[in-house]
Amino acid sequence: MPAKLPVLGLVGEALRDVFGNLAGLVRIAWPYYALAAALVLAGALLASEEPDGTPTLAGAVAPMLGGGTAATILSLCALACIVRWQRHVILGEPLRGIAPLNGRVLRYFLWSVALGLSCAMPLAAAGLAGFSAGLITRTPAGETPYAIGMPGLLLLGAAALVALALFIRLSLVLPAVSADDRSMSLRRSWAATRGNGLRLLGVMVLLALGLGLLGMAAGLLQAALDTAAGGSTGPLAPTSLGGAAVNTALDLLTAVIGASVAAGIYRRLATASPA
Repeated sequence: MPAKLPVLGLVGEALRDVFGNLAGLVRIAWPYYALAAALVLAGALLASEEPDGTPTLAGAVAPMLGGGTAATILSLCALACIVRWQRHVILGEPLRGIAPLNGRVLRYFLWSVALGLSCAMPLAAAGLAGFSAGLITRTPAGETPYAIGMPGLLLLGAAALVALALFIRLSLVLPAVSADDRSMSLRRSWAATRGNGLRLLGVMVLLALGLGLLGMAAGLLQAALDTAAGGSTGPLAPTSLGGAAVNTALDLLTAVIGASVAAGIYRRLATASPA
């Protein structure tokens, strides 16, 4: 008899852990954010143009130091913090020092890509079937590149549900990578989640609702910053800096909450499933 997951308990436990250890999250993430902020500041300060409007040498270098590079650093930060946080939940590791970028993080990224591509296959198959059956048609001259009627939408919706079910049943491989559990295969993840499909779906829906409310609160905070800034613009304007700070903090918090929930699911189900 498979163990039944406590839906509310999982989400509540993750929220308590994350919000109760915000100082630890800051400790493992702040160097990445400091580097990203320094690059954005350097890019903004170096941006300059000649009288004819062409960028100077410093201005040509500025985009390479600005938002794109900073966004890459913050994406790496999120990956590193996810792995570090899941080790904290599963193995009890303390949240000290910077979250490292190592082979474990690389394996987590590669498994994430592989899992995403595998779960996207039903959608790809449904799209091809829709084109073959004429349920989805190209409209080069239309407002959108494709025209999809109700039958096509139902087909894609059914495929999306299959893709979601696959992800739910196979997702234990990701926290297993964080915990160095090389015995957790896709087959074992499928077996370990048997009997908990609906509960896992409930966890995802509840988590999505909670994170949506968190996003709304962040949106209200950013609107308040915009009002307080009095309409000032530019990359170094208070409204830009405040909005960027709110968005990047929310992105990391969202990623870590999701990682904490996934780690809690793994901790409960993986130990009940033989290797």
